[in-house]
Amino acid sequence: MESMVIANQKSVALDSDRERAIEKLYREHGAYIQSLLYALLGPPLRAEAADLAQEVFLLALRKYDTFNGDAPRGWLCTLAAHLALNARRRFWFRRKARLVSLRTAEDYTLTPERLTSERQELAHLEACLEQLPERRRLAFILIELKGFPPGEAALALGCSIRQIYKLHFHARRTLIERFKERESTSTQRPRGNDESQE
Repeated sequence: MESMVIANQKSVALDSDRERAIEKLYREHGAYIQSLLYALLGPPLRAEAADLAQEVFLLALRKYDTFNGDAPRGWLCTLAAHLALNARRRFWFRRKARLVSLRTAEDYTLTPERLTSERQELAHLEACLEQLPERRRLAFILIELKGFPPGEAALALGCSIRQIYKLHFHARRTLIERFKERESTSTQRPRGNDESQE
């Protein structure tokens, strides 16, 4: 019993040491990390830079055991870049999906041409999602479109965190490839029309 109490006291002491270390890192590098995120996120997501900076330091707290003490700013920049990349990916997919259904909602800010284009994008995303294996499709929808944290998505699908990351990774890679294929075919000009005009 006494050894359990000692172990708990050591754990609490380690946690408070870790929190103090992260608070020090935040005081020294917080402003820099926020300005870095502001640049990395780009215009559509810059308003989220402050919130994402907080996430960087929460992630640093969770991953503190992996930090060797060298180059703290570089370590924090790596975490920030990873979170910014994920945020931009989520934004890209959410923009493609338009989360609000353009089929039922009237958006008076869109021109008829833009509305048609948005509907085609949404239809293409839905078609691509339907072609994915079921578990990959569900993992992608939960994480990217519904904003579930990976742990909650894993619980919802009854699988491990490692499996949910794998399912999500493969789904996202497939969808990016399909959208790139579509964009490359839509930008190619038909050669037959040019030849007939010569």
